[in-house]
Amino acid sequence: MATEALIKQFRDLIIECTQAPVDELLINPDWGKITFEGCRPELERTYSMLNQFKLLPLDLLPDGPTQQIVNTLPPISKTIDQIRSFSIESGNPTGTRDQLVNQVKSQADQFFTAAHLYIPYLAYQKGDVQRNINELTRSVEEAGQLVEGTKKDIEQRRGEIGDIIVAAREAAASVGVAHFTADFNAEADAQDVSAEKWLKTTGGLAAVTIVAALFMIFVPVKPDVTTPQVIQIFTSKVVILGLLFTATIWCGRLYKAARHQSAINKHRANALRTFQAFTKAASDDAARNAVLMETTKSIFAITPSGYLENESTPDSGLKIVEVVKHATQAVASVK
Repeated sequence: MATEALIKQFRDLIIECTQAPVDELLINPDWGKITFEGCRPELERTYSMLNQFKLLPLDLLPDGPTQQIVNTLPPISKTIDQIRSFSIESGNPTGTRDQLVNQVKSQADQFFTAAHLYIPYLAYQKGDVQRNINELTRSVEEAGQLVEGTKKDIEQRRGEIGDIIVAAREAAASVGVAHFTADFNAEADAQDVSAEKWLKTTGGLAAVTIVAALFMIFVPVKPDVTTPQVIQIFTSKVVILGLLFTATIWCGRLYKAARHQSAINKHRANALRTFQAFTKAASDDAARNAVLMETTKSIFAITPSGYLENESTPDSGLKIVEVVKHATQAVASVK
């Protein structure tokens, strides 16, 4: 094995060679366009290997190979120092640059030749690969035993797990029903508030329309007005009354629409409240599916509320029922 003095010299040379970053060696603003980019690959490779040696157990290396590696490092350190002290004020800066680049390439190749064979061995020893393999094998065996035991336990508790799944589904359904019931109720309350506002607006506009009509009726027309003036006054009254009457009708329709939405959402909330009771009372999956279909139809079908004119019941709810039916059948087939 290598001596302690040789190992110390090796580590000191590693620190000496890598104390300056690669980019600072290759590029310097004081050099202008002159750079040492031509030797970047070799220099980065050398730095990478030296940084690996910092972490590896160098004391495992034999004395002879260690001495060979150490002998290649002083020239590299010297060339790095020359690059750091390089100046464009020298007589031939480009030629000096090219000479240093060639030196770095040659010295890096010599270092690589002397050192690259020993990095895998040292890395293997540092990582204690065989111990890790043995531990991994033991862990795999323990995991296999755990899996077998778990399989047996699952087989023994299959019925219990099935009951837990059913209870979890019912709990999830209950939470979902309560959540959406609250949503429908909140929307119905909001529509009630909106309907009250539109009702007050409609009543106010109706009162304004009546007052305006009475005012226009009882305001006398001067006897000396001409026919065009009479036509102009009559037209203005008709336009004003028409606008007020139209606004009143429009606000009334918005009131009816809000009442319609409130009634629909209350109906949906009531349907969801009864859904859980019916499903619990159902004796089998077929009965539950039938309850689900009818509840879905009741919720999503547009139910006439009496507030809107020409209300009809489209078949969109039936389409949704069919979608839910197919989804239920798919879930049943998976089980």
